[in-house]
Amino acid sequence: MSHVLVVEPNPGYRAHLCDLLERNGYAVDHAARFPQSIGKTFAAVVANARLAEPGTVLPTDQNLPLILIADQANIRAAVDAIREGAADYLPRSFEPGELLETLERVISLDAEEAQQPPRYDTWLLRGSCAAMRELFQSIEMVAPTESTVLIEGEPGTGKELVARALHSSGQRRQAPLMTLNCAGTPQPLIESELFGHGPVNAPAAGLLQASDGGTLFLKEVGELPLSTQDRLIDFFRGSATRNAPSSGVDGNAPVPLPDVRVIASTHHNIGRLAENGQFREELFRHLNSVTLKVPPLRSRGKDIVELAKGLLARHAVSMNKSGLRFSDDALAAIAEYHWPGNLRELENAVERAVILSGHSVIGAELLAIDAGRLQDASRMDGESDQGAIDDDPGDHVSLEDYFVKFVTDNQERFTETELAAKLGISRKNLWERRKRYSIPRRRTRTRRPRRDFG
Repeated sequence: MSHVLVVEPNPGYRAHLCDLLERNGYAVDHAARFPQSIGKTFAAVVANARLAEPGTVLPTDQNLPLILIADQANIRAAVDAIREGAADYLPRSFEPGELLETLERVISLDAEEAQQPPRYDTWLLRGSCAAMRELFQSIEMVAPTESTVLIEGEPGTGKELVARALHSSGQRRQAPLMTLNCAGTPQPLIESELFGHGPVNAPAAGLLQASDGGTLFLKEVGELPLSTQDRLIDFFRGSATRNAPSSGVDGNAPVPLPDVRVIASTHHNIGRLAENGQFREELFRHLNSVTLKVPPLRSRGKDIVELAKGLLARHAVSMNKSGLRFSDDALAAIAEYHWPGNLRELENAVERAVILSGHSVIGAELLAIDAGRLQDASRMDGESDQGAIDDDPGDHVSLEDYFVKFVTDNQERFTETELAAKLGISRKNLWERRKRYSIPRRRTRTRRPRRDFG
């Protein structure tokens, strides 16, 4: 059971935070302000952002993960807080599951960093085939530079992992890496997200300004509207401006140029789009200083099986299902399958097979790839819930049915943390699915006495 300290001056909101964390398996102590010293018994601290202003005594001497909750959050304050050592920064309007997921992440990262030095080759960004060796060599050469990088590859190949590797291995690794999903952000909002918005005398910083000193990652840059591309060209030319409000001062107000390294990714052929007038040629030239190509999974030979085995080991541990292995027919299916969804599809298939496995040996039928495609590409992260998966021949079990049955059968003997771990999902995902499937939570554990640490 992880032990968390809540630091919040408002007694009512402090009690609310304590109740939320205790209901989800945490041991909690609380204080109205930061104590003079904090012991190492705590796994993390959740605190009001107002208490973390300059000059405040923070628990940095203990290197505890610190999550700040702001009454009025903004990007600039969030970046400043993280630069000062905070692990994350949330608005007070957060969903309960968001805080739970953040806590889970920062506590896990803290434990991992204590055991091993940081490295960029995550489970999904590794391999020994010629194409991956060339990619790793390119990352090593390009990361320490200030060059703009364009990462090309099919959807699901791990382009974002490459971007993170470039940032974490470069000279800006201590500064923030900010990401704009150009394909996932509504077009009317992209420009304000990137360049900021609001009155000239009190503007809200955009991601470019928030990335000052660090890296801006433009995910799927080929989806940027042409008007936004024009403004990015201005930025690269050294004359970026922020839009003035529609009602108020006319014209544009110049802003100081942020010091930003830009990394972009795309699954399009940007050069061809530029030739066809669908992408600005000048922006393509700016982005194309260095191009890295991420190979599709189907071309990676023996890497595919090794990645599948690594994923199997990870998910087996997280779901407390030790001793799992692939059958020979499963290994053959993994090696022969085309994997149109690349790494993302492989991880989905292995994760689902572990969830539904009832035996130590996972056969090809649980991977559901023998028909040339996944019957259900959904994950337990809420992206999709529809579809049936074969558990045993003739026995069809949907992920929704499996989830509901597992939770209702086991919630009296496991905490929320334990339930989430056995399902291989985060506490946030568990909380969201409880709401979606109307599964009330049953409190079965006796709380420890809550201490006032202040």
